Amino acid sequence: MADNLLYTILLAVMVLLLFAVGEMLHIYAKVKAEYTRKLIHAGTGGITLLCPLLITNHWYVLALCASFALLLLTSIKLGFLKSINDIGRESFGSVSYAVAVYVCFDAYWWQKDRIFFYLPMLILAIADPLAALVGQKFQYGKFKVFKETKTLSGSIMFFVMAILVAAGCIYFHRIYTLEKIIWIPIAIAFISTLAESFTIKGLDNITIPIVVLIFMVVIRHYEIGMWEKLNMVYMHGVVH
Repeated sequence: MADNLLYTILLAVMVLLLFAVGEMLHIYAKVKAEYTRKLIHAGTGGITLLCPLLITNHWYVLALCASFALLLLTSIKLGFLKSINDIGRESFGSVSYAVAVYVCFDAYWWQKDRIFFYLPMLILAIADPLAALVGQKFQYGKFKVFKETKTLSGSIMFFVMAILVAAGCIYFHRIYTLEKIIWIPIAIAFISTLAESFTIKGLDNITIPIVVLIFMVVIRHYEIGMWEKLNMVYMHGVVH
């Protein structure tokens, strides 16, 4: 219990220091909030990857995420943390990111498998900010989703990076056939790209991991079912 509390405080301090760096870059170095926001987004994602390694009780992660969600929601209402909020549009991405961390950790806790945390969180930490930056820099194929502008270029970048992240996670997680290493990452990238493309106000930080987790749970139970059926057939043949 003491270790969980210590590590939770350590992670909180690391995130707060990251916020401070973002604020200094935005205020003193005049870095645009769009860039400091993406830096904090990716950096927070990197820090949260330590959660399954350091914390063994999901209640501590819930307390950590709830505290930051409250802080970020308050910053939106009161107008501080300019490096995150000064982007000229309404977004709840920072708050929903905190929610996503707990959702993914709870999925890992439930499934007892770290890939349920790492895969969706790495997609959020890598594919999502890169897609946003590319979409802003190369505004090719603009389309509207509930009055919010999206770009085909950003969606393509997200799709490609999501494939690479998913393939890497699956490859290093366990032994899969080449066929599965190809089609599962493509399927994950496809559904997560749809979630990113058709979700507004930063809420894709929740929809992306949710659709990825649902897909992973379905695949996991499908595989377990197939192995159970094969084992039953084998045992039936041995008995008879």
